[in-house]
Amino acid sequence: MAEGVKSHLCGKLREELCCRICLELFYMPKVLPCKHTFCQDCLLDWAEGQECFKCPVCHIWAGPPTEGVPDLPDDKLVENLCEQIRMQAAVMEETAEQPHLTHRCNNHPQEELNLYCKDCHKAICIKCLEKVHQGHRTENLEKTLEGRIMEEQGLIAEGRSVLETYCDFVISLRGTEKQLEEQRQQTEHYITQAYNQSMQKLREAKDDTLSKVEKKYNQNLDSIQSQRNGILADLSELSAACDSAENNIQQGRMAIFEQDNGLIQVVGKHRDRAAPSPLPTDVAVFQPADLSSVVQTLGQLTIQPLQSALLTEEAHRQEPIGNSDSEIQSPNLPKRLTFGGKGVKKGKFTRPLGVAVSEDGHIFVADCGNNRIQVFDLQGTFMHSMVTSLSGHGRKTKGFLRQRTRHRYNEVMSPHDVAIDGDGNLWVVGDTDSSDFAVEYTTQGNMLTKIELQKTRACRGIAVDKTRDCILVTQTVGTYLQQGVVLEFRPDGTLVKMVGKQQGMNHPQYMAVDREGNIFVSDFFHDCVYVYDNSGNFQFKFGDGASSGHRLKYPRGICTDLSGNIIVADSRNGCLQVFDKTGKFLKSITTDSSGPSAVAMATQGHLVVTDEQEDTVTIFEHF
Repeated sequence: MAEGVKSHLCGKLREELCCRICLELFYMPKVLPCKHTFCQDCLLDWAEGQECFKCPVCHIWAGPPTEGVPDLPDDKLVENLCEQIRMQAAVMEETAEQPHLTHRCNNHPQEELNLYCKDCHKAICIKCLEKVHQGHRTENLEKTLEGRIMEEQGLIAEGRSVLETYCDFVISLRGTEKQLEEQRQQTEHYITQAYNQSMQKLREAKDDTLSKVEKKYNQNLDSIQSQRNGILADLSELSAACDSAENNIQQGRMAIFEQDNGLIQVVGKHRDRAAPSPLPTDVAVFQPADLSSVVQTLGQLTIQPLQSALLTEEAHRQEPIGNSDSEIQSPNLPKRLTFGGKGVKKGKFTRPLGVAVSEDGHIFVADCGNNRIQVFDLQGTFMHSMVTSLSGHGRKTKGFLRQRTRHRYNEVMSPHDVAIDGDGNLWVVGDTDSSDFAVEYTTQGNMLTKIELQKTRACRGIAVDKTRDCILVTQTVGTYLQQGVVLEFRPDGTLVKMVGKQQGMNHPQYMAVDREGNIFVSDFFHDCVYVYDNSGNFQFKFGDGASSGHRLKYPRGICTDLSGNIIVADSRNGCLQVFDKTGKFLKSITTDSSGPSAVAMATQGHLVVTDEQEDTVTIFEHF
């Protein structure tokens, strides 16, 4: 029975000390940043070929590449426990194989040990009793062993009971860990949901307030129009009476008596009437509230025991968050600057599609409808512009060549997107009547390289992978059954390969490349973002609701921030969505625009967003 209990406890402990990859006892266990433990060799196999691998259990990025696995911290406690189990198993196996041996006296090998000396506390033989232990208290060795075994078995049973309690507790800790993870994810979901609902209420409040302003404005206009119509009627009546009287006078003095003169009645009607005065108008004046008084909190975060917290989460599942009668709360909106507007003058735009920011903080906007790149600083101040010419020079060209002859028209292209390479030059992708092009310019507009592309009717995006010195361009072909890929070129225009053909992209528009060379592609019609590594291998996609739990609608511009998070222009929802590098949704950024188009991140921390529908550019100082 004791062996059965012992085997049961070892089995329980083994389950908790097994690697979740090889399902064996840990060997050289390493701890990941997420606190999960695996064998070193298992992690090396798992991470092989990956530049940055994920935890096999929770799928959180583990950070180091394969060669960094040995530098991860050791789990010494787990290693010691595993070694004890191995030693215990070896002892049990050795004991089972050894035959039962008769114990003989060390001093008299020919004699068996059959007595126990109570005074000396040792087993002796008959000759030992006669020579050394004569007069000592002795008893039969078997009887002493039986008593001692009974005493040891009692202690073993007590120890096994404590061990089983500890094993059960260790097992329960894993269950608690799982509950904590589920509760954390659920709480994050509720916080995000509360934020989105607060933003929805704020948008509704904005629309309601604007509607009241419009209503008051229309009421004032109606009053003014009514007063104007009355005055005009009086003017018409007086003018007609005066004109008639003057005609009578001109016909002759006696005509005054011969014709019926209504001037007396008309003038008399208005003689005692007060002169018209403007009607009082009440205008709607908006006084912005102090954000510190409006923005309070999304909700109260309290610290509760796990079981109470789980009960609270269950109540959340049954009752919707938020109260329609509660006071509207607004999040702390980031400081922003918006400039532009539709037009052809400097600082104005016609379909600003793409944007890029240089290391020194210069903003380059692809002004598609005006066939030019406009340059601003981070305060929105216009610096200069350059026509996207295909003939070599685009700086300081007067007028717009699109409006001239067809020959001159073919010398410029409509820019769709812009990117900056490692040398600080601009790469611009766009179209003409005959073809599409990717063109390299200096920041002053001088053309350096021109790559001719297949003519398509779709908007293109461009990005530069500075880690591998290559140019990436999106391409969509087909009218009804559209197919999209990413084309990779060397700077000299040599096509290296196509990326993403196997994933069935429909309409890839914009792209971003992070510091590790990972490629992020927004698919406009599939409502998702595709992620590829620096070799063009597909990793995963997110934003379609099924993969990330958060749905995008017509995603367009995309960039990464200084922490490696992914920012996507969610054009249909009129906001920016932020995800971490695994595609997990983090937050939304309200833009107050009809549809954000392109986004770019400055090294100074500013976020720049274009709006194609409103022909504006917005700079977020922080977000």
